[in-house]
Amino acid sequence: SSGKSMLISSFGGESDWFDYQTKLSSEALISGKMGKDTSLIRKLNHKTLFVADLTVILTLPVMVQEKLFGLLREIYDGTVKVPFGNQAPKEFHNFKMNLIAGVTHVIHTLNNSDVGERFLRIDYVGQDFDEDAHMNKAMASQDRWPEIKQKLLENNMGYYKQVLSEAE
Repeated sequence: SSGKSMLISSFGGESDWFDYQTKLSSEALISGKMGKDTSLIRKLNHKTLFVADLTVILTLPVMVQEKLFGLLREIYDGTVKVPFGNQAPKEFHNFKMNLIAGVTHVIHTLNNSDVGERFLRIDYVGQDFDEDAHMNKAMASQDRWPEIKQKLLENNMGYYKQVLSEAE
């Protein structure tokens, strides 16, 4: 209800700069079939991954969370080596990616040691957030979703073009 999904999904699907997923798991990041690597991580090198809602992960058992956060810490550090069944370990070196995820207030239940102090949290809605007023506004603008999404996408692409031009 805070607009996080609308903002994140406005980046659209896969492109040269970003990819969008509705969910994230360690199995999706590092996966494959016998003799074939279908890991999402290979597609994300030098990209930003947008995840619609990280809240689902934060409500899973601690062991599942620890596995994903451990993998994300390794990704952040640039080298990942994960045993993969009876196959050779999956290895990724000099890897760089960004992750932007929407999440509800449940993020405040984590402390810095849970995520290894590698993540930045931004409180998008602020301290004076009125949930009822926000929900009413969101419901009233539902008919304008395609128009709003297009405007957000235009702004997002403008931001990315600026970032790329400064990097050159």
